[in-house]
Amino acid sequence: NELAPRPRKAMPPKSKKRKSVASPAAEPPGEIQPASPPSPGADEDEDERDEAIDDRGRSQSPFHFEADDDSGDDGEDDLEGLVGDLLNGEIDDDDAAEGATHSAVDALRDGFQPVIVEDERPPHDVDDGHALAEAGDAEELMRWLIAPVPLETFMRDIWERRPVYVSRNAHKGYFDGLLSKADIDEWLRAGKMRYQRNVDVTSYKDGVRRTHNLNDDGSGGVDETTNEPGFADADTVWRRFDEEGCSLRVLHPQRWRDPLWKTLAALERFWNCSTGCNCYLTPADSQGFSPHYDDIDAFILQLEGKKMWRGDSPRAEAG
Repeated sequence: NELAPRPRKAMPPKSKKRKSVASPAAEPPGEIQPASPPSPGADEDEDERDEAIDDRGRSQSPFHFEADDDSGDDGEDDLEGLVGDLLNGEIDDDDAAEGATHSAVDALRDGFQPVIVEDERPPHDVDDGHALAEAGDAEELMRWLIAPVPLETFMRDIWERRPVYVSRNAHKGYFDGLLSKADIDEWLRAGKMRYQRNVDVTSYKDGVRRTHNLNDDGSGGVDETTNEPGFADADTVWRRFDEEGCSLRVLHPQRWRDPLWKTLAALERFWNCSTGCNCYLTPADSQGFSPHYDDIDAFILQLEGKKMWRGDSPRAEAG
């Protein structure tokens, strides 16, 4: 099963508006490697890790802006207008020469090539994600989520440009404790989960997507009086999963899992937007949903088992 935290209308953390500071060109796909450990005796300030610096000694982020000298601007954030400029093609020649780009257009022109990173860090270099979420440390939690990819590299070269896949063969239990199949079984048997609201049972076969939100005894449908969907029966759900190859979509499981909502709360503080998550369980050799695209930023965490994913480039550049 995998979990998909979903920031919505994600905005980068605090940036100043107006003129773009030049950003180095993105590395070719697949060439981003885990950060090398400092050499023995090296003195490294943890606040300066992998930070990109421009020719004036300023740190760079994907959106680092300053007011024009003659603009009279007070320097307040104007991220929505800025992102609109980027997406609508309103980048002037000077900014383009300094490295400003349209991330969505870049993805179309460069192809949909994922960045692949193997997490080969030794165990003693791996942070405790649960402790970071418990402490509400938003930036450190975000670093943990995508490690060993440096956060600065992710924001500058990857975010909204191309997918990144972090393989954690050396850390199989990286996300242990967030959510498990056993947790979902417990909720089903406790009679907590309503069809449509908390869980959907789905299938996708021969090009047809179907929903199977009804128990074997005929219960579970929407009550005509209250308009409330019925509760899912655990035995029915698992029979469909095991025998019919149906998938489960668990909606907003964070309402019953403290580690999840604390993680999402920290991500909200980092991205300055609302977040949510769903969990998907799919049996072997099956598919629960038709090919589709999402209009949100998604971080997919593989919690148990394994799954093969297929990603495609956008069909066309938006006009």
